[in-house]
Amino acid sequence: LSSFKEGKTGKVRIVMESGLTSTLEKAGLSPGSTVIVKKANGNSYDIETENGTLSLDSDLASKIIVQN
Repeated sequence: LSSFKEGKTGKVRIVMESGLTSTLEKAGLSPGSTVIVKKANGNSYDIETENGTLSLDSDLASKIIVQN
């Protein structure tokens, strides 16, 4: 996810953060879900899922693999 630019839409493929899996799933971030990057500045990412909007730091964003 950390390589996506603002306005880019993609589908989550893998979440490599086992400690937060259930929290991220509740937020709409799970394999197969669609996300839109609303804001990206290199340090944080504001993304929109079908469950709402959330902010991720760059470390967590780098552990979410998203495909076009």
